[in-house]
Amino acid sequence: MKTNSTSLHTLSFAREKTFCSGFSFSGMLRGIFTSLILFICFNANAQSPPASNIFGPLKVHTTDTAVVITSQIAANSTPNIIYGIENNLTNAYIVSKGTFHFDGKSGIGTQTIIINPGTSKGSFNVSLIVTTPDGTCKSSKSVTVAHP
Repeated sequence: MKTNSTSLHTLSFAREKTFCSGFSFSGMLRGIFTSLILFICFNANAQSPPASNIFGPLKVHTTDTAVVITSQIAANSTPNIIYGIENNLTNAYIVSKGTFHFDGKSGIGTQTIIINPGTSKGSFNVSLIVTTPDGTCKSSKSVTVAHP
């Protein structure tokens, strides 16, 4: 009886599988990984844009002469702050702005403004635009003015 000898062939795969001329999957992964590391390193000090909230009454009366509105701002540096009155159906106007109190450690600041709501029934929006080197945010608050 004759024994057939079977030769075993070992399959070996190259470390890099080339799909087409000049392209390799592991080279692509290496490039992505390098880009990711560079992105993380160069953006590690990137700061987030500011954020803001506006607090105050939702409804006031035409006989009120001073409505207190308080803003709270989170920022990485002292921001530029702009208030406005929009969609003003009551002839409301800003009477005064208080000092902006900013705590550099926490990155939180507050400011109070006084608004005369006007003498007409209707509504208005208080708008707040906060700008820092890291970005800009806008907040608004609606106030309804009613007859007493």
